[in-house]
This record gives sequence, C-alpha cells and structure tokens, in this order.
Amino acid sequence: MKKIFVILLAFGLFACQDDDEGGSINQTDIDLVTGIDLRQTITSPSIRLGNPNSFNTGIALTPNPNLGTLIVTSTLNVSDIWLIAAEADKVFQDVDFRELYTADPYEESEVVRMADLSLNDLNGFEINVNMESLDEGYYRIFIKADGTLYWDNVYKGGTDLDINALMDFWSQE
Repeated sequence: MKKIFVILLAFGLFACQDDDEGGSINQTDIDLVTGIDLRQTITSPSIRLGNPNSFNTGIALTPNPNLGTLIVTSTLNVSDIWLIAAEADKVFQDVDFRELYTADPYEESEVVRMADLSLNDLNGFEINVNMESLDEGYYRIFIKADGTLYWDNVYKGGTDLDINALMDFWSQE
C-alpha cells in the first residue's frame, strides 16, 4: 500500500510541476506564431500584436491579415516563398527574437518538407501570393531573398474575418 501511495504522490508532484514558459513548446518551433504585425498597405503603419517570432529585415507583407492574396514586398530579390500552417500561442512574449535568430534556426530542407504552399524560381521584389487554397488561420511564411532565408507570420482570413476577434486574442492575458 505504501508503494502505491509513493507512486501516486510522485505522479501528483510530477503533474503539478511548473514548466518553464511554453512548456514543451520551443522558441524556434517552425509552426509557432507568437505574435503578428498587422498592416493594410505598404504605406500604412503596422500594428504589432504579441511578440512576433519573425526575422524579416527589408520585407513587408500586405495586407495582413488577408482574404486570400498576400503581397510580399522586399528590398531584396525574392527567389522562393513557402507557407507553413501554424498555431498561435501567447508564449515567449519577453523573448528578444532578434537576438535569438542570430544563428539560423531553420534549415531550408525542413521548410520545404513542411510547406503547405510553395512558390519557387521567382525573380522579383514584389510577389503576389495566392493563398486561396489554404485554410483560414495562421501561417509562417518563409522567404528566400538574395540567398538568405527570412520569415514572418501571416493570418489568412475567411469571408467573415473579424479583425476585432484577432486583436482581442492577442490582448487577453
């Protein structure tokens, strides 16, 4: 009987342990969205929600959220774009992703393998991405420009996109 009690106590303590922020979620999970920058047009200011886990120097995504067409505008020549379905989670809100991403956390082969949508052999500074075949929700977008891999977070809405609900999700504790 003592053995059973000790085993149950051990399970209880293990189950009640307080994991570090994010639990089993890793800061560099390829399908994790920790925030998003909303922007309607290239000239409009962005609205930051959460703490986006992005590395997007010189790249703008508009409109974000979108209803099926996303425009990728870059100061660099874009050769490839991949989109990966993702889950939004309000973890790692205090992480400095710019510092974290000084080492390349993603391999292009992993991005290619996980992609729900791929656009390859591109050559341009403004690319229209047709996302109509994708389900509504969050996506990580990976952009190869001038040989370097960049990434950001986008939201593809449906016909009943409620921008207030999207904003409410990120503002709630």
